[in-house]
Amino acid sequence: MTKTLFIGLDGATFTVLDEMTRDLPGVGITMPFLKSFLEKGCRAKLRSTPNPLTPPAWVAIMTGRMPGSHGVYDFIRAEEKDGDVYFTLSDSRDILTETIWSMASRQDRTVVALNFPITAPPRPIAGSLVPGFVPWKHLRRNTTPPELYDRLKAIPDFNPKELAWDFDREKQSLEIMTEEDMENWVRYHIPRDEQWFRIAETLLREDSPDLMAVLFDGVDKLQHQVWKFVDPALVPTNPNAWEQRVRELCLEYFRKLDTYIERLVELAGPNAQVFMASDHGFTATTEVVRINAILHEKGYLA
Repeated sequence: MTKTLFIGLDGATFTVLDEMTRDLPGVGITMPFLKSFLEKGCRAKLRSTPNPLTPPAWVAIMTGRMPGSHGVYDFIRAEEKDGDVYFTLSDSRDILTETIWSMASRQDRTVVALNFPITAPPRPIAGSLVPGFVPWKHLRRNTTPPELYDRLKAIPDFNPKELAWDFDREKQSLEIMTEEDMENWVRYHIPRDEQWFRIAETLLREDSPDLMAVLFDGVDKLQHQVWKFVDPALVPTNPNAWEQRVRELCLEYFRKLDTYIERLVELAGPNAQVFMASDHGFTATTEVVRINAILHEKGYLA
């Protein structure tokens, strides 16, 4: 039986999760399983890394070290060569310390790790790893063991294009969207997280690893664009038709996420220890400071 189940919720915050586990008028409880889970267990705010950003924070969770020790500070690393600066996406080779996947493997424990950033190219582990933040064309060669990808293809409705990282689409997360694009943004991430759930369900059921870990990053992706539809302080009180549709799509996403969590906890078995964590919190943006622009305007930067 699986001894430990870890579920990562990228960008999750109690601001939203408390709203999703309350009995709301006309809505009900959006995440009933999570409500029960929280009531039976322990909860607390988790301090993020000094720069509360996805790559350094998740690597901190995977290693138990802060960025100054584990070596990952951002999505990209900058390298200066011949007077020019080059930017390269961070990858697993930038991690300077051992990860929990290799620690467990070294102790003869089997591992499954799904959708965690900075895990490609994969290091050898006793089990299976499907990395996150990888374009679909590179997914097969970054999945370990090599034969795992063919197992994934046998899962009903498996679609690597729907599952993997779409760099062009990712850039939309910080752009101003049209109403139609915002609706489609939410619609895109509902089946994407379901793809990761199907993989987790299959490997948990068939392999029963000692340590099962899966990251659902749709929480973060949605909140970048639809925060005002999930933050209880900002939800429109008299929504128009479009606002109502987006709000319903957001609730649908969290409802489905709740069923994924419930199923994985059920499959892990009654004796498994279950942990959930986020890499950082979330809130509204009211002001943006471009410090280099200010320094330039004042004549301190050329």
